Amino acid sequence: MTWFVIALLVALGGIFVAWKRGKEMPVVVPKKTDDPNAPHINVNDPKDVERWTKELKVDAYDLKGAVQDVGANADKVRKELRDK
Repeated sequence: MTWFVIALLVALGGIFVAWKRGKEMPVVVPKKTDDPNAPHINVNDPKDVERWTKELKVDAYDLKGAVQDVGANADKVRKELRDK
């Protein structure tokens, strides 16, 4: 019974940390891209973030960080994430 309570507390702690991390995710103002016709990543749109995180196989923090570093151009973001 004691192990069950400990496991339950650990699981609840992990859920709380994940929830808290999601709440603290900063809003990113993307830089302008060089080519206006190039595909871009809108990090303020949850569906767009979900799409690009799946396509690039990264989490939302890494995606938003790369967009902050190089702008919203998808090709530049892809290159930035690949180089890390």
